[in-house]
Amino acid sequence: MNPRIEEIWPQSTDALLQSLRVHQTELETQNEELRRTQVELDLTRARYFDLYDLAPVGYFTLSNSETILEANLTAATLLGVQTKALVGSPIQNFIDPADQDIYYRHRQALPDTGQPQTCELRMRQADKPPFWAQLMATRTLTAAGEVVHRLVLTNIEERKLAQDRLRISDSALKAITQGMLIVTPQLVVVEANPAFLAMTGYTEAEVIGQKCTIFNGPNTGKSTLRRFVDSITRQRKFTGETFNYRKDGTGFWNELSVSPVYDALGKLSHFISINTDISARKSMDQALQRKNEELQEATRVAEKANNAKSEFLSNMSHDLRSPLNAIVGFAQLLETGKPAPTTLQKRNIDRILAGGWYLLKLINEILDLAQIESGQQALTLQATPLAQLMLECQNLTESKAQAHGIRLEFPVLPQPLSVVADPVRIKQVMVNLLSNAIKYNRPNGSVMVGVSAQAAGDIRISVTDTGMGLEPAHMAQLFTPFNRLGQEAGNTEGTGIGLVVTKKLTELMGGTIGVNSTPGLGSEFWVQFKAAPSMALQNLSAELLLPEVLVRDATPKAPSSVLYIEDSAANVDLVTQILARRSHMQLHIAPDGPTGIAMARKFQPQVILMDIHLPGMSGLDVLRILRHGASTKHIPIVAVSANAMPLDVVNGLADGFFRYLTKPFQIDEFWNVLNLAMAMSAQASPEPARENSRAKVRS
Repeated sequence: MNPRIEEIWPQSTDALLQSLRVHQTELETQNEELRRTQVELDLTRARYFDLYDLAPVGYFTLSNSETILEANLTAATLLGVQTKALVGSPIQNFIDPADQDIYYRHRQALPDTGQPQTCELRMRQADKPPFWAQLMATRTLTAAGEVVHRLVLTNIEERKLAQDRLRISDSALKAITQGMLIVTPQLVVVEANPAFLAMTGYTEAEVIGQKCTIFNGPNTGKSTLRRFVDSITRQRKFTGETFNYRKDGTGFWNELSVSPVYDALGKLSHFISINTDISARKSMDQALQRKNEELQEATRVAEKANNAKSEFLSNMSHDLRSPLNAIVGFAQLLETGKPAPTTLQKRNIDRILAGGWYLLKLINEILDLAQIESGQQALTLQATPLAQLMLECQNLTESKAQAHGIRLEFPVLPQPLSVVADPVRIKQVMVNLLSNAIKYNRPNGSVMVGVSAQAAGDIRISVTDTGMGLEPAHMAQLFTPFNRLGQEAGNTEGTGIGLVVTKKLTELMGGTIGVNSTPGLGSEFWVQFKAAPSMALQNLSAELLLPEVLVRDATPKAPSSVLYIEDSAANVDLVTQILARRSHMQLHIAPDGPTGIAMARKFQPQVILMDIHLPGMSGLDVLRILRHGASTKHIPIVAVSANAMPLDVVNGLADGFFRYLTKPFQIDEFWNVLNLAMAMSAQASPEPARENSRAKVRS
C-alpha cells in the first residue's frame, strides 16, 4: 500500500462520511417539505372541489367552437346529466331552441366589446321542462395561449316566476277600474292604482307616503267613522260609504272596502282599500227616493180619489135603485094583481117595466164600466161548467128571443166541460152577446151558440147571428164606449156600453174576445177561455145545481113569520103587498136596527129581511149582533139593499148574509130566495115545533 494513501485515507473517509450525513439530512428535509407540499396540494384540491364543483352556480369552460371542455358538478346537476356527458358536447345542445338567437347575440358581443356579457334564456333539462337561467360569459387565454370562454350558469326560475307574479299583479292593479290603495298598518299609502289617481285627481308622487285619511271628508257619518276606526284597530274588514275629497276640493261619495292582509307568520302586513265613486248612484237613489215619495203621495191621492169615486158610485147606485125598486116593484104587483089588468093597463104596465128594467140595465152597465176602469172589479175565477152556463143563458134570453121572433140554438154539451172564469161575470158576458145578437138581428132570424176546442187548451164560445153585419169602418170602433155604430137614429134601444163592458170583463178573466162579420150576412162574436180540469168540474157542477133543487122543493105552506127591517115606507109597502099574497105569511116590520134586534129576539121569525142603510145603526151592525145572539144566530138573514156594487154583495155574503137581493128585484127571484131561506130555517131551528114545520115544508 502506498504510504501516502494510508496517511490520508482516514481523514478523507471521515469527511466523506460527514458529507454524506449532511446530504442525508438535506434529503430528509426536502422529503418533509415535499410531504407538506403534498398535504397542502391535497387541501388545495379539496378547496378547489368545494369552490368549483360544489359552487352554487354552474361553471363551463368552452372552446372557441363552443364545445364544452370542462364543467363543474353544479352545471351537470342543473342540466340533469352526468359531468362526463357534458365534456365534448356543444353548449347549444342545452339551450332551448326558441332562445338560440339570444345566445348567439350574447356570444357575438363578447369578442366585439371585450367585456363580460350577461343574458337570460331557457336551458334544456333531460326529461324535464326548460328552466330560466342567467349566463355570464368571459374570454381568457390558457397557458398555451389558446382562447377559451368561461360561462357562469345561474338558475333564475324562481326569480322569473316572482317577476311574472309581480308583473301580473301590477298589471291587474293597473287594470282594475275601481280605485285601489295599498297602505301600511299605520295607513300610510305605499301603492295607488291609476283608477284611484284618476278618481281623486292626485299624482302618484303626491299620494305615496301620505296617510289615506287625507281623502276623507266631514260629511261622512259619525257612526261610519266609528266603525272604520274600530275595524282598523281590530284589524278587521270594513265596508261602508264615506264622503271623500278630490285634489281640487270637490267631494264625492265613495263606497269603501278595506281588508287586512297578513304575512306567513300571521302578522299584519298591510291593508288593501278598494274605492268606488258612487256619487251618480247616490244622486239616483236620492232622485228615486223623491220619486217614491211623490209616487206615494200620488198613490195616496189616487186611493183617496178612488175611495171617493167608489163611495160616489155606491151612493149613486143606492139613490137610483131605491126609487127604481118602488117603480118596478109596484108595476110587477099591478101586473100580477087580482083582478088582472085590462089590455090597456097591461100595455102601460109593460112599458113601465120595460123602462124600469132598461134603466136598471143602464145603471148596471155604467157602474160596471166605472168599476172596471178604476180597477175595483172583484172576480172569483173558478171552474165553471158550460152545460149549466148554457142552460142559464137560454132561460134568461129565451123570452126576449121569442118576443123578437128569433130562433135560439144552443149546443148539447157534456156535463164535465168547463172553463176557468167568474161564474157570474161569464154569464153576464154571454147574456150581453146573446142580447145584442137578438136585438140587432133581422126579423125571423136566428142566433146560434157554438163551443169549440182551440189550441193551448182553450175553449171558444161563439154567438152567430143572421143580422145585417158590420162594415169594416164600424169594426174598428166596435169596442168604443157610447159608440152605437150608427144605430142612434134607429128604434133599437142601447147605450153603446155593453160590448165595452163585455170586452173588459172577458180580459179580466184571462180570456180574449173577437168578432167576424160580413155585411148583409151577419156577425159572429166569440170569447175564449182556458179549459178547466174535468174532475173538479163535476163536483162544482153539482154545487151550482144544488140551490135550484132546494128552491123547487122548498115551497112552505105552514104558517111562517118574517121580520122586515126597513126604514123606507115605499119598500115596506111593496114587501107587505108581496107577502100578502101568501096567507100563511106573517110579517113584522121594524123601522130601525135596535127595534129589529128586539123584535127578532121576541118573535123568533123564520127569516129576517134587512136593508143595509138604516138610521142610527147599519144593517151590517145589526147582522153581527144577531149572528152572535144565542136565540137569533140560527135565523137566515137576507139582505134586501140598494147597495148593489159587486164588492158590496161579496162583503155582505162574507159577513154572514144568507142571500143578498139587490133593489130593484124581480118578484119571482124574491120568492125563490125567501122559500130557500124558509127551508134552511126549518132545518136549523132548534125548537120541536119548527121541526114539525120543516116536515110539512118537505112534504
